[in-house]
Amino acid sequence: MDFLFEWIGLILNWLAVLMEWSLRLSPIIGIATLVIAIHKHRARILHLRTSEVVEGEVIELESSDEDPVYAWVKVSLPDGTEETMRSTFASSPPAFAVGQRIKVHFNSSAKPRLLINHLFEKWGIIGLLYVTASGCMVAAWLLPHSLDSDFFDQIRRAISH
Repeated sequence: MDFLFEWIGLILNWLAVLMEWSLRLSPIIGIATLVIAIHKHRARILHLRTSEVVEGEVIELESSDEDPVYAWVKVSLPDGTEETMRSTFASSPPAFAVGQRIKVHFNSSAKPRLLINHLFEKWGIIGLLYVTASGCMVAAWLLPHSLDSDFFDQIRRAISH
């Protein structure tokens, strides 16, 4: 039985070390995530300002048993060609219906060239990056308070006795 308690103590000690290091790394992760979010935000605004709005039609909905539904959209481009694209976000229930006409931003010089005019398609990933950066910044703000309170030392002492 002592063997089991020894292993539990070892695991809890490693968890305390991981918590401490994650708090120490959170400012770096937060700043890096914030820089990426700002870069993607500026690129998305530039894409939307320089794009032309064209109309597309949902031609198919793709899903599997456990995945939400992605929409396949056929877009008629200004030069007369047609292009098919898949939405980058999935939803359940589907956000679009087959045959539905939707607006698509087209920019021939950007990647991706086509962007569905939908809130999550345009801003979903960028919003998640901002939320992640905010969480890391809050953890970085709490870092001095948690390390000064000897929280991790108390955990280690409690585990070792």
